[in-house]
Amino acid sequence: MATQITSIHSSYYEKLTEHMFLSDILQIAWFNGQHQIEISRSEIDNSGFDLILECNRVIRHIQLKSSAKKRSGCLAVNMKLEEKPAGCIILIIRNETSDNKFDLKYQFFGSKKDSKLPSLENYQFAKHSRGNKDGVKNIRPHIKNVPVKDFVPIGNRELLHVLFGI
Repeated sequence: MATQITSIHSSYYEKLTEHMFLSDILQIAWFNGQHQIEISRSEIDNSGFDLILECNRVIRHIQLKSSAKKRSGCLAVNMKLEEKPAGCIILIIRNETSDNKFDLKYQFFGSKKDSKLPSLENYQFAKHSRGNKDGVKNIRPHIKNVPVKDFVPIGNRELLHVLFGI
């Protein structure tokens, strides 16, 4: 039932997950004396990122991905994220608890706070999920498949360090 509701209300669920992530990172920053994290959102989702976070003069362009369970396989990543000064991807794994809350776990794909996203050059291009009139699934020319195994698990308290070097 929850999967069907999540699918029907996917935009709402996506924003709920984004807000939970922001709540986590803002709370961690607050209780670690980093009271200022500036948050900006991408108005149009064509540049490879969802959020821009700035803390201690470090700017991160972040693509958020989420899953209801630990997953394998690949995630589709827009190659434009490579152009950003410190682009990264955070995979959010949501676990529903028995008391109707979410427990979030994180996995990270990126580099240090002042480095670009690792090159996507050697990853395969993603294909469209639906075939054309001939049933052929064409390549998505600006989207690469990054294996989940290339993401590094990070603890909630490590978010500030991984993103901003704090």
